[in-house]
Amino acid sequence: MDILNKLSIHAMLPERTINLAQKLYRRTKTTSSDEQGPSDDILSAIRKLAKDVEDLKRTTPSLPPPPPPSQGPAKPRSVFATGPTIRPNPKTPTQAQPPLQLNNPWQRHHPARLVLQIPTTADPNDRLTGMRAVEATNAALARHTKATIIAVKWNDKGNCIAISHPDFTATDLVPFGNTIAAVITGQDDIECTATPDRKWHRIILNGVDTGKTDIDEDIELTQFQGRHPEEILKELQTNNPSLATTTITEARWLTRPENLREKTHSSVILTVSSQEEVDILLRHVRRVVMYGRLASFARYQDTKPVKQCTVCWSYGHLKCNKDPKCRSCAGEHTETDHTCLECPTPGDSRKNCNHLPVKCANCKGPHPADDTRCPSRMATAGTTRTPPKGGRLLRSNPTSNNTRDTHEATSL
Repeated sequence: MDILNKLSIHAMLPERTINLAQKLYRRTKTTSSDEQGPSDDILSAIRKLAKDVEDLKRTTPSLPPPPPPSQGPAKPRSVFATGPTIRPNPKTPTQAQPPLQLNNPWQRHHPARLVLQIPTTADPNDRLTGMRAVEATNAALARHTKATIIAVKWNDKGNCIAISHPDFTATDLVPFGNTIAAVITGQDDIECTATPDRKWHRIILNGVDTGKTDIDEDIELTQFQGRHPEEILKELQTNNPSLATTTITEARWLTRPENLREKTHSSVILTVSSQEEVDILLRHVRRVVMYGRLASFARYQDTKPVKQCTVCWSYGHLKCNKDPKCRSCAGEHTETDHTCLECPTPGDSRKNCNHLPVKCANCKGPHPADDTRCPSRMATAGTTRTPPKGGRLLRSNPTSNNTRDTHEATSL
């Protein structure tokens, strides 16, 4: 039984085995020593097995005691990544935010604003305004559509702005632009251009024929206004297939009509619908054919208009009550009184006269007071001229060193 107890460290012996072992022990105890049988082999095997168990206990190292139970799982001291390291790319563009919705319909480019370009033949005194215009317009629109307006205003350019009801947009009113214009102006046969007030983009086309050489000799040059914008748009679309996918809605001369009378070619401002079209015209199209001659595109730089008085020719206001000054000679008189006894006609003395000295009323330089290259003008309003490639930038706010009077000369 001692041997069986030593063996029990590896296995639990059933009760039947213990009974058989006790029965075997009693049998071997009563057997004489001279009698040899199978029991001697069993005992020797058991003794050998017990000896091996003791040897195994002495050679097996003792295991450390188990650690006490902790409150949570053990955290590793170091964590190593098994995959590739991913670092943020600073050039990755961030997700574009959606454009803010305009809530005030009086702001520009609001979806409710409909722009009506009404011809100037309509008398401003006969047009309806205020609530009378709204009620009369809605009564006329009720025969054609459910769309209505809530306000009518006129801007500085002479265009009519109709504000649609919040349930509708300006696009719903576009087909009924002539109806709205007829009610407001009181002219039934009037035709106007109705467009939603979208954000348009501009580009300059340089080298366009003004049409000065094609005018009839019987027409006086003072009536020349340059080629009509519709004629310019038709010329662009007819002779330039590269502009088939470009939406050009407006064309107007960059310079004033009185300056066009002295030029055979000048620049035109074109209005397109998106900035992407501007980039395509600048980078890919670049040049178009206009009246048998190549014209090139250039980037348009929008600036605020310069306010210059037509009485004293100072900047910052339009008209004042000060003593007048002449635009040509800075004299104490108006330009209409600027006369020369040597010129054959009074009109020549104001434009093409070389007998009287030309003098600016601001910088005293040898140029008219409204010359765009006047140092006083550049010091007040800056300049948007683009420098040549590799050239130096023009200062938008000239200092006292580069705004000296142009008539001053270095003394020798």
